Amino acid sequence: MRGLPGPAEGVFYPCWGEAGPVQEAVIGKRRIGMSKNIGRYIPPLTIAGTPLSGSLPEIFPGVIGYAIKHHDRINIPMIDAVKRGNGDVGKFLDALHPSCVVVNVTNNKLAGMLNRRGWRLTYEKANEYGGELCDVWIRQKLSKE
Repeated sequence: MRGLPGPAEGVFYPCWGEAGPVQEAVIGKRRIGMSKNIGRYIPPLTIAGTPLSGSLPEIFPGVIGYAIKHHDRINIPMIDAVKRGNGDVGKFLDALHPSCVVVNVTNNKLAGMLNRRGWRLTYEKANEYGGELCDVWIRQKLSKE
């Protein structure tokens, strides 16, 4: 997943499929044609340990939060809508690549959205938190349409 820049307004972020980049998205201009490539979007990455100053970056049109590369996957510990009720978070979840997981979900509405979209709740030991169990939502394999 080389070549993924940090979060920045108007920067092109490659969307990755099994064979590499498949299309580009522009966060700053709200242009992101993901309908043909459901499950191929990788959000801009934040370097682990980077302090989050003030507001969170936009990681998808209408969605703020952050994503961190962790071993062979991308952890998304924070997701929020810029404007609630627009469906932007749902579109974001649908667009995410299978290497992305959503961790530490504390919002029942988000947990319901993940469940309805076929994400599976699992638990993993988190060494960063003294070996405590951490909830990890994993995307089920996408069916070939």
